[in-house]
Amino acid sequence: MGTLSEGPPRLAVLELDLDKFKEVNDTLGHQAGDEMLVKVSSRIKSLLRTEDTLVRLGGDEFAIIQANIEDLEEPQKLARAIIETLSEEFTLTDGTATIGVSIGIATAPDMTRKEMELMRFADDALYRAKNGGRNRYCVYSATPVNEPARIDTKLRDTFAGRRATA
Repeated sequence: MGTLSEGPPRLAVLELDLDKFKEVNDTLGHQAGDEMLVKVSSRIKSLLRTEDTLVRLGGDEFAIIQANIEDLEEPQKLARAIIETLSEEFTLTDGTATIGVSIGIATAPDMTRKEMELMRFADDALYRAKNGGRNRYCVYSATPVNEPARIDTKLRDTFAGRRATA
């Protein structure tokens, strides 16, 4: 991939981790889990453009590389569509199952021009999506997860101090 020149987002990486997939393996068996992965891949592929690439990273983790994007809305739109389609019930040979998906998004060259950072940023965003309740997506932000709460507390303390001295 190399490095990209600066500018608006032109490439997105979406990291996906299936929610509740372990329950499918535990309740219906590993063969059902394998069947589920094939069906998940098929559903995701049906949403992709010809220039997009889907890869299985291992287990129940996938990544999508979206080339030639115009703006950040494109990977977010894809993430919403993936969440919707993977939330629909799956009919498997040994029963039915419902799962979800957590997605982390990072873009280049606006967030980074280095491919390893891009993957790390997508992974960080995925971690935030999973910690935020799962079956959702997050876009990478350099702001720490607890930063908004820390700022809110600091502002409240500042205003409370002003009222006390007024």
